[in-house]
Amino acid sequence: MKTVKKIKILLISMGLIVLGVSTVTGQDTADYFLGHGFAGTGDTVFTNSGTFWDDGYTSNYDQDADWDVYFCTTDGNPNPLTLEFTGFKTHYGGETLPGPYADWDYIKARYDPSVHYNVYNDDTPEFSLTSQNGCIRITMITNGDALTHEGWQAEIYAIPPPTNNDPCGAEYLQAGNVCTPQVFSNKGAFSTGSYPGPCHPYFGGDVWFTAVVPSSGTLKIESFTGTLEWAVMDLFRGSSCAGLTRFACIEDSIGMPTAILESSSIPGLSIGDTVYIRMYGDQAKSGTFGMCASDPTAEIEGHTGPGGVGDDSTNVIWLRADLGTLNSSDAAASNGEGIKTWEDQSGNQNHVVQAAGGQQPLLSNNGINSMPSITYDGSDDYMMAELSTLSAPLTLFTVSKFTDAGADDYLISMGDEISDDKTVSISRDADSLYYAYTNNSEWYGPTLNTHTPYLLHAVHNIASTYHELYINETAQSPADYSTSVVTDGSLRLGSSRNTTNFFGGDIAEFIIYKQILNSAQKIIVENFLAAKYGLSITTDRFSHKPGHKYDVSGIGQVNPSNQHTEAQSAKTLAIGNPTNLDDGEFLMFGHDNGDITSWTSTERPNNDPNVKRIEREWRVDITGDPGSLTITLSDSILPDLLPGFNNYALWTDADGNFSSGAQAIPLVKVDNDYVANSVNLIDNVYITIGTIMPQVSFTQDSSEALESVEFPNIEVSLNYAVNEEISVVFRAIDGTATGGGVDYLLNPGSAVFPAGIKTVNIQPQIVDDTIVEIPDEDFYIRLSDPDPGLILSADSIHTYTILNNDINVSVSTSTDTISDCGTASANISTTVEGTGPYNFVWTPAGGLSDDEIANPVASPAADTWYKVTVTDQTNAAVGMDSIHITVIAKPIKPDITTVGITTFCEGDSVQLSSSAGFSWQWSNGETTRVIYAKTTGSYTVNVIDEFGCASEPSDAEPVTVNPKPATPTMLASGDTDICPGDSVDLTSSDGDNYIWSTGESTKTIRIKTAGNYYVQTQTADGCKSDTSLVTPVTIKTPPDAPTVTASGPTDFCLGDSVDLESS
Repeated sequence: MKTVKKIKILLISMGLIVLGVSTVTGQDTADYFLGHGFAGTGDTVFTNSGTFWDDGYTSNYDQDADWDVYFCTTDGNPNPLTLEFTGFKTHYGGETLPGPYADWDYIKARYDPSVHYNVYNDDTPEFSLTSQNGCIRITMITNGDALTHEGWQAEIYAIPPPTNNDPCGAEYLQAGNVCTPQVFSNKGAFSTGSYPGPCHPYFGGDVWFTAVVPSSGTLKIESFTGTLEWAVMDLFRGSSCAGLTRFACIEDSIGMPTAILESSSIPGLSIGDTVYIRMYGDQAKSGTFGMCASDPTAEIEGHTGPGGVGDDSTNVIWLRADLGTLNSSDAAASNGEGIKTWEDQSGNQNHVVQAAGGQQPLLSNNGINSMPSITYDGSDDYMMAELSTLSAPLTLFTVSKFTDAGADDYLISMGDEISDDKTVSISRDADSLYYAYTNNSEWYGPTLNTHTPYLLHAVHNIASTYHELYINETAQSPADYSTSVVTDGSLRLGSSRNTTNFFGGDIAEFIIYKQILNSAQKIIVENFLAAKYGLSITTDRFSHKPGHKYDVSGIGQVNPSNQHTEAQSAKTLAIGNPTNLDDGEFLMFGHDNGDITSWTSTERPNNDPNVKRIEREWRVDITGDPGSLTITLSDSILPDLLPGFNNYALWTDADGNFSSGAQAIPLVKVDNDYVANSVNLIDNVYITIGTIMPQVSFTQDSSEALESVEFPNIEVSLNYAVNEEISVVFRAIDGTATGGGVDYLLNPGSAVFPAGIKTVNIQPQIVDDTIVEIPDEDFYIRLSDPDPGLILSADSIHTYTILNNDINVSVSTSTDTISDCGTASANISTTVEGTGPYNFVWTPAGGLSDDEIANPVASPAADTWYKVTVTDQTNAAVGMDSIHITVIAKPIKPDITTVGITTFCEGDSVQLSSSAGFSWQWSNGETTRVIYAKTTGSYTVNVIDEFGCASEPSDAEPVTVNPKPATPTMLASGDTDICPGDSVDLTSSDGDNYIWSTGESTKTIRIKTAGNYYVQTQTADGCKSDTSLVTPVTIKTPPDAPTVTASGPTDFCLGDSVDLESS
């Protein structure tokens, strides 16, 4: 391993980054350095994991080896890229710059558009750089003087940024009356912008928090070391996350900063305002750290005192007879032994002492209700301590009993023995009345009975009412004095201030706070004492006595001004930070006094051999619902961890039998404690402390996903979450799948488990090609080289199967045409290339014999496109294909068109025409589209298509043919050879109408001229007969005209005559 010290980082302005042209993608290597993974000429390396080294790899880098490289996340990875450097050390020529980086070797890191970082020397050997845009450019520059150094190594990772990487996603810190650190991390955080005027150079990696200024106007913000040990706290105010104004920036010389904010002294900051806190690692550091907010002016701050109320800053002294009672040999006292030293448990070392053996009180193991107490003889026993000046406000608790009847007993007295006006006491007069000797007077209260254990609670305020008293937590009305108490803190147990009056009785517990408890804290301390000593109080909040009466502590709220939000029990277990604490709600918890000095396998959680536990168990009593909680474990009094069992865990169980049903609560180390955030406890639950032997394995020994899942999550898990970050190396091994970007890409790297996290994911990149790959392909991921303290389990190899999702579907059919007169259905066949088995879904479903099989029979009523969707049941791959089925329908019913009338005489016809078709079939047997009907009848036609399907017959077209009359005959009235000038009558046989060749229409016509004569008869329907036979009529040729010869003059007188003679 290279030696490491520190680096220096300079912030320099720069222009936009331009990526190099050449690329290196899918390197199957865990290590990147010059010549191994990149050539240094501006290459771009695409990776999500691995280790980046200087060009010397495990040796010193070379002089004059100047080079340039880009690191970028792979396509599809949305997470920012981080380079986390360790062991950084380059040659550095001196603090003063003789020229631009003269005598330096350094790297120039660039990922922000406006700045770059020059990193050199060894001031800060660990730092990290995170780029939101997924790329970081590194340039190595050496000065060529042959002086080199070790260089560096940097882990490469791309993880989701913290949810509070932006001020609008800031984590809210509840400002209670005590600080309760929660665990956070800035690993993977990128820059959210540099606000004006930072107090320290800013390198990104910031996370955000908010806190509200409490009603006191004072807000305290604290940060604590985890793996991040040096940070800057940047403080802003504003009405929303969008517009913030810085008002402070705090950076310790080295370490984690704390801010105490007084709203009265910060312009623009008021009670109720939200403060935005930006935390980022100094010198680009990253890691886990703790954060909390509190109101330091609250009545009691702290959670380690009695009942978990107060700490060594407010709890001045805490004496308990069951702890820290030492005999004259400074050893633990036994029953009946004198007590030389009674050790203070507050942490202030205010032990009370009595060196004189004859004046030492005695330890009584069963002094008060079976609990130890210190017994004073009433004669001369007392103990002393100097507590320095103590003045009001003061709160005193004691569990005691008086046994010396008729005596003036001083249970405790505090104040200067010379000046009796500066004292305070808890006393009982000879008449058994309580009194406080204060301001040189006795201020009386109620009667205190002999041999009766009491929980006495005295309060001395700085203003009236000055004197309050509670007996078994019932308020009393003692006489009040007129001015606040002032003492020098000289404490006596068992005697008056001047050691003249002594106490006869037992003291089991004695507590002083130098502040006033609020009403919630008062209830909690009351319950702590009452549970332990079996006393009945009206404010009882803990029901698990006597089994778990020890070190009862609690949180609770009477109202928002009277609350207590964190408490520790037995210096070990603390509960706090409730998210939903309402008025009247309390959570109390106490233990069974089980052994805490060793680890045991008895009743170990779930009988897991990787777990050991202490015997001690706590039990919880919840009034109401305080919400989720933070639990903190302190290991200060726990036994040393056993070999292999190197991490702590808490366990809860519903019935107290941890061997079954126990639930683990992971813990994260913060400073010297171990913290669990957001824990939900149920009423009456049991809690114990365990230690675990952490083992790492794959959560499943195999997994699979479709080839289309580019970045599958391969989960690596611990048997239990660990307290501090831990890691294990992983590497891919080819199976039937080929790495290097062919089928998948996975560079070697480390699976890093942040503290408190049980599972992390390894993300290979799967190449989704278009090749049909059958069968499915697989590769392996192997875990190795776990960090010290981490054990590999048997499941250290994971098989990942790339499910083929390149499915091919094709559909064919026996025929793509069906009809009523031909093939009535089509047999559809589906061929699938894939893994199988398959689901088939056809759409539409109508006309199919079954819409969920591969090869249905199709009989649609009309032309249909059928689509099949095939789903591979193994890998959910989906393929589709379609086919068209043509349905030849029966030709439509034809129409007949007539040309002419459909009622006519015999011998005529009418034209009948069918509508279009392939062929025709007439009712009279004819097969042409057009026919001529000549006979009476009803004519129909069927159209026949090319497939031989006939239509329905057309509507009938009636045709009526009227018969023609009989051929008429003619009768001549005489000889038809007539002399000129003569005539002959021709008469037709009977008919309705007559049509003569002469045009006449009478039955008889007279003929005077020669010719051929015929006749037709015509019915009333207009039908004509055939023409009768022709009757010829001829005219005889007359003889020549005779000549007449007169015998005499033809002109003569009356009475005369003449003879005429023809020739």
